[in-house]
Amino acid sequence: MPIKNLLLILVFLSSLIYLSSGVNGEICTGAQVCSNYNIDCKIVPDGFCPEKYGDWGTCDQQTYGKCTPCDIDCGTCGQIEIIAQEKANPASKINFIVIARPSITPDTIRILKGIDLSGAQTNFNSQCSVGENLCSREFIDYQVSSVGGDDEFITATTDNFKLQGIKAIKQIEINPEVVLSVLNVPDANLLNPGVSNNIQLNVNVKSLQGVVRTKIYAYKKDPKTNEFRPVKVNGVVDDDPRYCSFQCDPSLPTQKDCNLLKTVEVSTLPQDQNFVIDWGTQHCDNREFRLDAVGYDGRDNFNDDTLTFAVNNANPRCVDECILFNSRLLNTVYFKVKSWIS
Repeated sequence: MPIKNLLLILVFLSSLIYLSSGVNGEICTGAQVCSNYNIDCKIVPDGFCPEKYGDWGTCDQQTYGKCTPCDIDCGTCGQIEIIAQEKANPASKINFIVIARPSITPDTIRILKGIDLSGAQTNFNSQCSVGENLCSREFIDYQVSSVGGDDEFITATTDNFKLQGIKAIKQIEINPEVVLSVLNVPDANLLNPGVSNNIQLNVNVKSLQGVVRTKIYAYKKDPKTNEFRPVKVNGVVDDDPRYCSFQCDPSLPTQKDCNLLKTVEVSTLPQDQNFVIDWGTQHCDNREFRLDAVGYDGRDNFNDDTLTFAVNNANPRCVDECILFNSRLLNTVYFKVKSWIS
């Protein structure tokens, strides 16, 4: 047999003998090519991948890859991911989790703005301790973009990963901006003395993705529970006795959107749109009302705004509880008479 072939066989056998220690759950740290030349797993590139020698499949305790520490010559080292919500309202604060499997420890998780490792560094960071192969950290109150329809990009890396170009990127879609107001009525007068007769509601919706529609839903405060309940304004004319009444339950299939006051759409996808909607408050009783305006953008993402105000009309309608029956004495007489008749 040629001496060259014999040397190759000896190299192969010596590497198998060296790596056989990993069979019983030990960690592979290198490959011995010959008696005086050992290739170590190194995070610094040196042109050699020890995993190419011997049976590295026996290293079954590795969290990732094969080498300890991970060898950059064998491919990408380490793993990192971001777990966060997909959408958020403008300028809101969100929480997210970063899970890193460092190639070496200690190491420090870093959160950057944007999609590049050269992005601005935030003050969100956390250290992974020595031997912490799975480093999970929750970051609290991260403030996203204040621009409706924007995209917030968060990049997570570590000090060591950054040197290797390893990162995780999370895209968060920013919902549109929505502001509901009553035109020509100062905010201070919405509850005292309140609004009366015909008013104009304005829903301002902004989004870089374009604006497509708005919807307004009506609620009235129930004096029995002191909570706002849906009122019937959809599917009936404004002089119907049921208009503005509590005879509305949107949870029922037959009454879906019964408190939908108005839907307005626009097809040109403007980035800033004012929807002006007329509403006759004189068709309701003098109570405290709440309107919820929902704005949708070109990605069908949505956001809402709420406005609470008092209706104060002269000679208001009687809707759910007529003035006559608000008297405790008359109510007592009424129930006694009703019991006698029955």
